[in-house]
Amino acid sequence: YAWHDRHNRHDRHDWNDSHDRHDRHDWHDWHYRHERHVWHDQHVVCAHDVCNRAAELHLPSEERNRRTARFQGEIWRPPGFVAEHLFGSMPVAGHCGNSGPRVVGIDLANRMIVGQLVPELGSLSQLTSLNLSTNTFLGSIPATMGNLSRLQTMDVSVNMLNGPIPDSLGNCSSLVVLDLSSNSLTGPIPASLGNLQLLHQLSLAINLLSGPIPVELMGLSNLTHLRVNGAGLNGTIPADIANLTNLYWFAAQENGLMGSIPASIAKCVNLRYLELGTNQLTGGIPPELGLLPNLLRLDVTNNGLSGAIPDALGDAGSLSQFFAANNGLTALPAGGFSRFESLTSLLLPNNRLAGSIPDDIGSMPLLTTLLLANNQLSGPIPASVGQLQSLTSLDLSGNQLSGPIPASIGNLNSLVNLQLGANLLQGSLPAALGNMSSLQILALQQNMH
Repeated sequence: YAWHDRHNRHDRHDWNDSHDRHDRHDWHDWHYRHERHVWHDQHVVCAHDVCNRAAELHLPSEERNRRTARFQGEIWRPPGFVAEHLFGSMPVAGHCGNSGPRVVGIDLANRMIVGQLVPELGSLSQLTSLNLSTNTFLGSIPATMGNLSRLQTMDVSVNMLNGPIPDSLGNCSSLVVLDLSSNSLTGPIPASLGNLQLLHQLSLAINLLSGPIPVELMGLSNLTHLRVNGAGLNGTIPADIANLTNLYWFAAQENGLMGSIPASIAKCVNLRYLELGTNQLTGGIPPELGLLPNLLRLDVTNNGLSGAIPDALGDAGSLSQFFAANNGLTALPAGGFSRFESLTSLLLPNNRLAGSIPDDIGSMPLLTTLLLANNQLSGPIPASVGQLQSLTSLDLSGNQLSGPIPASIGNLNSLVNLQLGANLLQGSLPAALGNMSSLQILALQQNMH
C-alpha cells in the first residue's frame, strides 16, 4: 500500500487503534477522510477489496488466531511518493460495491509473513500481479486462483506451500510468469497448464512433484524459461520440445528423467542453457546439439550417457560451458578441439574416455577449467597445453598418461591448480614450473620416477 500525500499529516497512523475506537471498523468513512489509496502503478484501491478475506497474513504474535490480516512494513509506492510504514489490523470483511476501484497488484515479497492463501484471493477479479515470494505461506494453493483471468504474474516461490498444483490454474489465460518453485508441492504437473498460451516463464523447480513433463507443455510456443529442476519428475523428455522455438532456458537437472536426449531439441534455436544433469539419461550426446547457435551451457553431468563426444558439438559456436562428468563417455572428439574455441569450462572427469589427448588441446584460448581426471587416457601430455593462457585449473590425474611433463606447462601463469597424479609420467620436473607464480596446488603423486 502507498497512501496519498495527505496521509503524511497523520504520522504512523495505527489501524489497530483505529479499529478499537470504531467498533464496526467503518473503513469506508475513513477512506473518505483520507481521499485516496494508491496501490501499484498509481491505481486507486478500495481498502475493503484488499481486506475481503483476500489473504490471511500473519506475523508471529499472540494474536495469530484473530480473523485479521496482520502485516508490517513499507509497501511499494509510486516514485517520489512519501508514506509511512503501515501497522496494525485490517478487517477481513466488507465491500465497496461493484462499481468501485479494485486491487490490480499485490507485492508482499520477503516480508516474513506467516499464514495461508485463502480462497477469497480468487475474488480479486482485476488482479494482474501477485508476488508473495520468500515468506512462510503454508497450506495449499486455492483452486479459486483459477478465477483470476487477468492475472499476468504469479510468484509464490520460496514458501512452504504443499498439496497439488490446482488444475484450475490453466484457466488463468493471461499468465505470462508462473513461479511456484521452492515449495513442497506434490502430485503431477497439471496438463491444463498447457492452456496458458501467453506464458513466457514457468518455474516449478524444487518441489515434491511426480510423473512426467506433460506433453501439453510443449505447445506453449511463447515459453522462454522452463525450470523443473529438482522437482521430483520422471519419464522422458518429450520429443515435441522441438515446438518450443523461443525456449531460452531449459533446466531439468536433479530429477529421475530417463531415456535419451531427443535430437529434436536442436530445433529450439534460441536455447542458451540446457541443464539435464543428475538424471538417468542414456544413449549418446546428440550431434544435432551442434545446430544450436546460441547454446552457452550444456550440462549432462551424472547420467548414464555413452559413446564418443560428437565432433559436431563444436559447431555450437557459442558453447562456453560443457559439463559431462560422471557418465560412460568413451572418447574425446575425433577431430580434436579446434571447433570448440569458445569453451571456458570443459569438465569430463569420471568417464571411460580412452585414447590420447588431441594435440590441438591448446586451441581453446578462453579455457579456464580443464578436468579430465579418472578416465583411461593414454599417451603424452601435448605440449600445446601450454597455449591455454587463461587456464586456472588443470586436472589430468587418474589416467594412463606417460612421458615427461611438458616444459610448456610453465607458461601457464594463471594456473592455480595442477593435478597430474596417478599416471605413468616420468622424468624430471621442468624448471619452468618455477615460473608459475599463481600456482597453489601441485599434485604429482603416484607416477613413475
